[in-house]
Amino acid sequence: MPNFDPPNFDPIGLQVLWSRLVTGTDEMTIDYAGTSPQVDLPINCVENFTWAHTMFAVKCLLGPDLPFNSGCFAPIRISAPEAQS
Repeated sequence: MPNFDPPNFDPIGLQVLWSRLVTGTDEMTIDYAGTSPQVDLPINCVENFTWAHTMFAVKCLLGPDLPFNSGCFAPIRISAPEAQS
């Protein structure tokens, strides 16, 4: 079994922050600026998974009975750091 413990990697140090969640408008903006940087392990999240996981969490918070369609997602904006190459 391969060793996935690169030097200086602290899994407890991973953090996800909503640095900005705008309320009181017709839109919700979720900003992932300030989250942990990309690492050389299979735990990084590509943009479409970031979108899907964010939308699922928002739907769970707002109401599981909401329809899971484009009308539900239209007022939600996501901002995330660019991928590193």
